[in-house]
Amino acid sequence: MTTKSPKYDDRIKERLEMIKKLRKEKEKLRVLLGETEVTFDRLKELDKIKKINASVIMRDIGVNIKMFKIGKHRSIVAFVPWRQDLNADLNYFKDKSSGYWVWKDMSTDDTGTNIDFIMRAMGYGYVEAVKYLRERYIYKTITGNR
Repeated sequence: MTTKSPKYDDRIKERLEMIKKLRKEKEKLRVLLGETEVTFDRLKELDKIKKINASVIMRDIGVNIKMFKIGKHRSIVAFVPWRQDLNADLNYFKDKSSGYWVWKDMSTDDTGTNIDFIMRAMGYGYVEAVKYLRERYIYKTITGNR
C-alpha cells in the first residue's frame, strides 16, 4: 500500500475548495442577473411563437394589412405601426428555412420576428412581448384569451 504525500492531499483539498467557491460565485451571478435555466420546453415555445401567423397578430392589434401571394409564398404588406410615416412599408413573410414569420421595415431595413414586432408595435420589452404572445396565442384555450 502506497501512501500519498501530504502535499498531494493539500492540493486536492485546495482544488475542491476552489470548485466550491466557483460554484457559489456562479450561483450569485445567476441570481444577480436574474438568469434561469432555459428548458427544452421553453425553446419549443419560443419556436411556436415565431411561427404564429403574422396576419392574425397584426389584425389583433389593429394594423391594416394587404395579403399578397406570389406562387406558393405569401407576403403581407402594411404601414409600420410604430411610425407615422405614410411611406413606411412593412413586409412580413414566412422564412422558407425556419418557418418563422419575419418582418422587414423597408424604410430602415430593420428586421425581426413576431417577438420583435410586438416589442416595437406595443412598446414592450422582450419578456413582456413573449408573455403577451404566449398567453394570447399559444395558451389561448387555457387562459381564455382571444
